[in-house]
Amino acid sequence: MSSTARGAVRRLRRAARELRGVAPRPATPTPSPAPAAVPADRGQQIREVRDLLRDHLPREAVAARPGLRVAVAASPRLADALAWEWDQTVLEPGQWSGVLEPAGAELVLVEAQSGHVPGWGPADGEPARLVAAAAALGLPVVVWVTSSSGDTAGLDALVDAAAVVFVADPAAAVAWREHKPDAVVEVLPPAAAPMQHSPVLVGGSDRRPGAAAFVSDQGALDPVSVAGLESLVAPAVGTRALPELHAWRARGRRGAVGAEAVLPAAVKPVAVGSTVAELSEPIVDHYRVFVDAARSSPESTWSLLDAAAAQTAVVTLPEYRAALPEDLRSYVATADQPVAFGREIIARLAQPELRDREALQLHRAVLAGHTLGHRVDAVLAALGRPVAPFDRSVSIVVPTNREHELDNVFANVARQAHRDNELILVLHGLGLDHADLHARAKEHGVERLQVIDADSSAALGTMMNLGVDAASGRYTAKMDDDNFYGRHYLTDLVHAFASTDAGIVGKWAHYVWLRSVNAVVLRYAGYQHRYYRLVQGGSIMADTELAKDLRFSDIPRAVDTDFLNRAWASGVRTYSSDRFNFVSIRGTDHEAHTWKVTDTEMMIGGGQVAFYGDPRVHVDV
Repeated sequence: MSSTARGAVRRLRRAARELRGVAPRPATPTPSPAPAAVPADRGQQIREVRDLLRDHLPREAVAARPGLRVAVAASPRLADALAWEWDQTVLEPGQWSGVLEPAGAELVLVEAQSGHVPGWGPADGEPARLVAAAAALGLPVVVWVTSSSGDTAGLDALVDAAAVVFVADPAAAVAWREHKPDAVVEVLPPAAAPMQHSPVLVGGSDRRPGAAAFVSDQGALDPVSVAGLESLVAPAVGTRALPELHAWRARGRRGAVGAEAVLPAAVKPVAVGSTVAELSEPIVDHYRVFVDAARSSPESTWSLLDAAAAQTAVVTLPEYRAALPEDLRSYVATADQPVAFGREIIARLAQPELRDREALQLHRAVLAGHTLGHRVDAVLAALGRPVAPFDRSVSIVVPTNREHELDNVFANVARQAHRDNELILVLHGLGLDHADLHARAKEHGVERLQVIDADSSAALGTMMNLGVDAASGRYTAKMDDDNFYGRHYLTDLVHAFASTDAGIVGKWAHYVWLRSVNAVVLRYAGYQHRYYRLVQGGSIMADTELAKDLRFSDIPRAVDTDFLNRAWASGVRTYSSDRFNFVSIRGTDHEAHTWKVTDTEMMIGGGQVAFYGDPRVHVDV
């Protein structure tokens, strides 16, 4: 059977398991750094990745700003990513003249690289005629120099017609202002499109078929990349511990953005090469480690940010790491000697805990400030257009009949780095003084609190609906009173809505602390970063409009499962995120819990004992 056929069979089997709700087999262990023989078939992994890319069906973009109409002349990489931000018309060379005016665009965005408009050729040719036509129609033109920002050659016609010129490299802005003192020049760094590069595409890092890879930008390689590939990457990869590295490049039209990328001869013996139609393909999503060493210019961090959005661990060259924004630098590895550089790659291949924690932190930083949504806001602001902030508010609903757990509830909410939230306490027959509860909450640092009294005869579903009805946030999160929620618990789940098309997010892979034996069990580890019917009830976060419409059933048991099953049956997708920042805590008396399962049953019910001792520091990533 061919490798393509085997891959198809594996995918069919995996799909069947998911439809049946059966947990996947444990992932194949990542190779250890111990010396291993070079595989006879060096292209097996890359063929698997290529098959996945070929089978990948891109999601239809849903504009975050519907009604904002923009015409774009750009590389497919940028155009495909921007399609998620506004109602977009892609202009094509030789065809744009009959499209521009009927498109009804409010502005025109043109991408420039090395004196070219990608796919159009030199900027002083047809792109110059395009911007002149846009200016004649009274349309503001935005030029974004996305790489080789210091190269002003041939771009005068674009700059003269532009309302604003954006450059990716802050250092280049001074040169541009000197070159064109009458132009408005601003800095606009590269960014990621979370809906294009998402961990949901392949799943957790252990499920990814590719080990380590780099991706060449279109255009000639930056001298720093050439030197790094020769002096660090090639010697590091040419060892028995790391026998190969995958090298990807786009099959773009030759000359579209200047000279083609040419790999140094030193890399070719250790790199298995392959090509894709365009760099918009989600290559980095299929790897456990991305090696950032094939840029076209120092500021071209596009592939690094794509990898970060996909929660792929990153190892970069020392010069590139030093120039990264401070909020990203801590989560990207490097070394200045070949052996040490190779060890940084091997460590992330061999140690899932290291790469997953680091990749999550890098992912979080990118979604906080380095998405194309952030860049479009900057473009609109520079044009003097209103920028409406996205609503990321959360209402946290906690039903409880245990007064002794209230301080734990307040501590969990106060701990959250995501501050746009409110706590809604639904008290089950407790009859506590509301003023005292507000004072206690404020002492912990909880600023916004609603307290709702429910009769002791009310079912759990009724209590949840009281909280949902009172919710004013964009999202509603259900929290249990006795669990632990790490600092970035809410942040990461809110981010999950930005990179999936789920209506409900949560955690099916999760840690359970069995206090009676002090054991920590990791349950359903194979269900990270994937759509699945169920998540833990204490980790449910739903779109509030959905929660208000669907509602919880007025039943005393299995309320969460019933809610999730009805959502799934109605076509709502539920996304199971990573395993971090949440611990389900089981006390010594299992009869005190709503779910009265024994510790032994918990250990064998889709779980594996991970370690012993207090897990709260470990999971708080």
